[in-house]
Amino acid sequence: MTLGYKKLFASLVLAGVAGLSSMSANAATFAATATPEGYSINYTTSSNFDDLWSFNVVAPASIVASISGTSTSAFSFTKFDLVKLIGGVYTTVVTGDVGNLTAKITFGGLEADDLGGDYFIRVAGLGKGSYSGTISVSAVPEAETYVMMLAGVGLMGFVARRRKSAYAAA
Repeated sequence: MTLGYKKLFASLVLAGVAGLSSMSANAATFAATATPEGYSINYTTSSNFDDLWSFNVVAPASIVASISGTSTSAFSFTKFDLVKLIGGVYTTVVTGDVGNLTAKITFGGLEADDLGGDYFIRVAGLGKGSYSGTISVSAVPEAETYVMMLAGVGLMGFVARRRKSAYAAA
């Protein structure tokens, strides 16, 4: 009898874990609208929502996203995360801050090899209303860029000092 309860308990735990892991896979997925500044998102909901907004990052970049909502009734955000699809599972990369009618999230400093490919902004909440937001993707300069810039500034300083010395000697 003990073995039967163990099997039953193990199967219930396994079913619960499988149900929780597939829960986010049922979220509605939308493509964020490309804009010159990055991407924009707009959505109107008549009930609780769990939405994924897809966008693409080509090179190492800093990502900043913000969202706000409006409603005539109770409305709140419960999730605002940067998500990546890894092995068929939506995996949260960075968790954002949420409030009643506004949410703001900032991502930056992610490793370059982690920041290529397709990403999603996950927006979830309770209530009836609408929300809109922006996703800004800006390139992060490579270390070589800074080295070249500092070398150029150093050379300009060297030339200026030589000119100053030449004028003082004349």
